[in-house]
Parts: sequence; C-alpha cells; structure tokens
Amino acid sequence: SRVVREEFRIVGTLTGCLPRAPHQNTHLGFAELVETVYEDANDTTRNEFKQREQESYERQIDLFKEDRKVELKRCLPKIIEGKKAKRNKLLDERKKKGEDIPDSEYEAEIELQCATKKTTYKPVDWDFPHTDSEKLRYAVFRDLWERGDPSRFHSFFIVVCRPYREPLCAGDIVTMGRLGTSVKKTVVLCSLDDAGRICYTSLQWTGIS
Repeated sequence: SRVVREEFRIVGTLTGCLPRAPHQNTHLGFAELVETVYEDANDTTRNEFKQREQESYERQIDLFKEDRKVELKRCLPKIIEGKKAKRNKLLDERKKKGEDIPDSEYEAEIELQCATKKTTYKPVDWDFPHTDSEKLRYAVFRDLWERGDPSRFHSFFIVVCRPYREPLCAGDIVTMGRLGTSVKKTVVLCSLDDAGRICYTSLQWTGIS
C-alpha cells in the first residue's frame, strides 16, 4: 500500500468507496500495459505459443457467451414482464385515442429472439488532448504529477483550470474561496500563459476582524 501511494500516487479506488467500507485503504492497486516479448525462442516455439494464446482467448470468448446465456435465462422473466408492461401502456394510449383494441392483444405472449452478434474490434486513434481545455488540464495534471502531488494522502488543494486571459469576476473568487475553506483546502487557479508556461495562483480565505 505504501509503495502504491508514494510511487504511483494512487489514493482510494477508481470505482469509489464501498458503502460499508468507506476507507478500504488495503484495496489499492495499479495496472501496467505490457507487450509479450519472445526472447531466446525459435520460430517454432513462438508460433506454438501464439497459437496456444489464441486458443485460450477463443475459449474465454466461448465461456463468456455461455455465461451471458445463463444470465439471460435467469433474467428472462423480468425482461418479459417489463416488455409486457411497456406494450400494454402503448395499447392503453391507443385505446384512449378511440382505437378499438381487442383483449387478445393484451394477453398475447412476448417473443424474444436472442441473436448472437459477432464482436469485432478496430484500432482507435487517441487524439487526447485535443481541445484547448483538454490541453490545459493535461499540462496541469502532468506538472502536478511530476511534482508528486499527492504523495500519501488526498491533496491539500482544489485545482481549478481557467484560460489565461478569461475574465474572473469577484463573485467567482469569493465562491471558490468559500468552497476551499469549507473543505479545508487551498484553491489553486491554473492557467497556461502565452509562452505555454503554467501559472499557479492560490486563493486563501482569511477572516476580517
């Protein structure tokens, strides 16, 4: 847990806290994308490994499809009940408009056709950051990440990214100052100047005596 917090700066979990365990600090982790490297292996060995890897992948797909079928059968009564209620509601609306709806249409069974669709994947171009707002947020995130914030605990700051020359009224400053005070954090305004440098401005709420 200490290594994850200090080296990777991961605090909490990506899916949020569980209702009955709001501080599950022991359930932390990180992921790393890797690529298979075939070292010290001849062509025959590599081909055999790739074939077994592909066969394992295909078996997992088959198992997933079977699990989906079992799950669908388990939920089938609720699905049919929901579709009947939706159909009957539409029939009631048609009936209110004066249309003659026989009782047999209300009593007709719902037929479900479970078609198996083949899933295919294609490469996706990653164009983030693309917009000016994304570029600003990414630059600030990267700079703070390299600074090591946070290291062990939740950050002591509320980071607000704003365009460098965007007007900021006094009401916005007061609102952000009060927000930071209510959660005992310092509000930091972040912008990129004309030279592409990150500018930080801290807002701290002080009492008036």
